[in-house]
Amino acid sequence: MSVRYTVISLLIFIVVICGCNSSSAVYGSKTVDRELENNDTIRMLWNNRLTKKSWIFLNQDTGLIFEKASHLEEAHEVGNPGNVWPYKYSCSNGDTISASNKAAPSVKAVSWNYSENQWRKNPGYEISINRDKSRVINPIEFLFKNNAKKAVDSDLLREIGLVFDHWPERFRDGSWNDGLWSFRKGYRIAEFSEIRPLLKVKMDNYSAPILAAEGRGAYISVDFRFAYYDEGGKIIRSDLIGVVFANFFNLDFNLNPNDAIFWQDFISDPTSRRILLSAEKLGFDFLGSSRSDNEYRTITFDYIPLIKEYLPEPPEGYTFDDAIVRGLDIYSGSRGTDISFWLKDVQLNGMP
Repeated sequence: MSVRYTVISLLIFIVVICGCNSSSAVYGSKTVDRELENNDTIRMLWNNRLTKKSWIFLNQDTGLIFEKASHLEEAHEVGNPGNVWPYKYSCSNGDTISASNKAAPSVKAVSWNYSENQWRKNPGYEISINRDKSRVINPIEFLFKNNAKKAVDSDLLREIGLVFDHWPERFRDGSWNDGLWSFRKGYRIAEFSEIRPLLKVKMDNYSAPILAAEGRGAYISVDFRFAYYDEGGKIIRSDLIGVVFANFFNLDFNLNPNDAIFWQDFISDPTSRRILLSAEKLGFDFLGSSRSDNEYRTITFDYIPLIKEYLPEPPEGYTFDDAIVRGLDIYSGSRGTDISFWLKDVQLNGMP
């Protein structure tokens, strides 16, 4: 519920254009079409299940990459095309990093309202990974620590998590770029009868604020982003719908115990609609408050009925055919609390 999903564009990078054209840019869609012939489930993410080291850590306050927490050594194994938009990413130490084939990273790890010198400190943040020897097939485990309990400003929202991005762009010949970033294609909402995230999570630790106050606490959410585009490639409206699957402090920014809305903003920006929903109130699986529960829990549900029930209708003159998927975010938000959780096996799957 921060401006996280808009400030991703602060990422500072050096782009060298090497003969990019629409035929090379649609590489991802051809791959997906072939896969669909054998399986009705469309796996929308290149790094499906997060089995490869292919991510950068973006400090959203500076727009720079934290090189110590970034891994691109296996980015060339993910499958998204290299040498189309060759990326070099500017780091906070003055260097640049890139994948060996110059492909974009499959995902970004992000922080919001933390300085780089708070890495692995308290108050502070951290991302660490665990990987078994069967690295080819087994998902990497991520541990996210968001320790804001001792922060000076206990009412400031701090976030840490993963962001999967797609940046739609229309070329002069009328085609769209495809498969260059986290997503294997420029998917449209109308293509699917179901869109399901699937992730496995378990709690590591959490603790209450030192001083209780309204709005203080922590939660974990999985958000889905898409936008409506006109024929020229201009964004008409951006939408975000998220499901909060961990809410140990019973936060409700909508102040209505009788509905499933955790928070919403349909007013502050006329070109944006954002809403977070409570998994528990929707009847979905969620993380309980037991610290002794150290087993992974699978979080999955269908975004499509939630979009139709809780978000406004498409803008006048537009349909879901004009709505292109732009992202999937999994993150913890904290005000004056400590919260850490394990995450693995992240997927976003569509059913035609």
